[in-house]
Amino acid sequence: MTAALAELHRAGRVPDTLRFYRYPKSLLIGRDWVLGQKAGVDRIRRKKIELARRITGGEPIWVHPGILAFDLVADHRLAGTHPGKAADRVRAGVTDGLRRLGLPARPGPLTDIQITGRKIFEARYCLDGPTFLFQGLVIVDVLAGESTEPPLSANFGNRISPGVASVAEFVGRTSLTDEVTGVLVAGFAHALRCTSVTAALGEEEIAVSDRLLAEKIGTDDFVLGESSALVVSWSKKRRRPVAQ
Repeated sequence: MTAALAELHRAGRVPDTLRFYRYPKSLLIGRDWVLGQKAGVDRIRRKKIELARRITGGEPIWVHPGILAFDLVADHRLAGTHPGKAADRVRAGVTDGLRRLGLPARPGPLTDIQITGRKIFEARYCLDGPTFLFQGLVIVDVLAGESTEPPLSANFGNRISPGVASVAEFVGRTSLTDEVTGVLVAGFAHALRCTSVTAALGEEEIAVSDRLLAEKIGTDDFVLGESSALVVSWSKKRRRPVAQ
């Protein structure tokens, strides 16, 4: 669906769109990340963990139902023509929204947002022609995900990972997804100086999403890489992928 919205936005067939959603237990692989470690992939599948490849780059990210995700597809003029400036404005909206819950949220390194030095938000973004795409993840409640340890080294959102926290932990209660969604919409409206209208996905968005899933994004070649001989290993010292 992310790719479908981006494609339709580039063609001028959908307006700037903010879409919220949640994942089952999943490992999201960056678009440029090499993955093909057979033993690791088999282990992930035995644990009934979904595998998907994002259309943005970056390291693999472990997600579960306790994480609120969103996509923003918008005109690149959101912040001139520099995607980094656009990303800063979107992150300001997230920070503003979290502060509406009384949380002392503040920007961290790169695209992170932290509370008392612990990560609560992660994001990736890219510029695709006239379309700016921003993908964000807010850890709402780690307890909503099962306690399965994250596969490989992707441990964002895992409750045993040091330096990671959740909204529920600071607020002191659970079942916060709708509330967090509401404050994020308000935060975006303030930071991006816009108004929003709630709308269901249209038939064209669903049709394009189904086509992309069947033709490319849902295939093993796209998710696992073109060659099953490629192996990814994570260096404990450098934290960088090594293709073997």
